[in-house]
Amino acid sequence: FFKQWLYTKGQPDLKIRWTYDDKKRLARFTIAQQQADLFDFPLEISIIGGAEDGRLLKSIRIQQKETSFSIPMMEAPVKIELDPEVKLLFSRNISKE
Repeated sequence: FFKQWLYTKGQPDLKIRWTYDDKKRLARFTIAQQQADLFDFPLEISIIGGAEDGRLLKSIRIQQKETSFSIPMMEAPVKIELDPEVKLLFSRNISKE
């Protein structure tokens, strides 16, 4: 923890891309670390809309240059929030493909 958050230069710079497949009812996410030194951390993602109760909170372990995962959803997400409780320091760029 201390090595990467106190002694490593910079912070995570994340590029998040997502798509929704209507036929398969599946949201696909790709999170890429853009900085030179990779970080290892849990990232909470809040997905609003598309879930049964309207909001889904998912924790994903980010360890590699690129992390991909899929989530079954009834409809396309309306909004994606990273780290909704603001526990981490990072920069981000979210885009829908």
